[in-house]
Amino acid sequence: MTTDAMARLHIIWGLMFVGVFLGTGMFMLMTFPNQFHQDATMRMLYRSAHVYILLAGLINGVLGVYLTLGVGWRRQFQLVGSSAILMSPVVFALAFFIEPAPRQLERPLVLLGLILALLGTLLHMIAAVRVSRSGGEPWESS
Repeated sequence: MTTDAMARLHIIWGLMFVGVFLGTGMFMLMTFPNQFHQDATMRMLYRSAHVYILLAGLINGVLGVYLTLGVGWRRQFQLVGSSAILMSPVVFALAFFIEPAPRQLERPLVLLGLILALLGTLLHMIAAVRVSRSGGEPWESS
């Protein structure tokens, strides 16, 4: 996959999930006053999953704006990282609709989404670190 295609995919995916964030916000606005008025825990579970969708959408969008694929192992790290980052908003959206349940605080889908976002971000960061031949700091471009 080319840099342009991958960057475009991240931007479109990010914008789409910002739209999903707005949709889940409308869902909560219309549903919460009646269904979960007295249940603060349920409101918190929905709102946290709602915010995670936004987080993953924004990570995708920002990555798409700045993405430049490297070569060799760096490119492989970036492709695996991008795959993880692209999956994270899907997992968060599933978590929004599946996980919040009365008296259930375990959130395996949210945990998976966070791990995917963290893994993808770390892989992109590792791939971006370059050591200067002149002995400069690791974050300086060579």
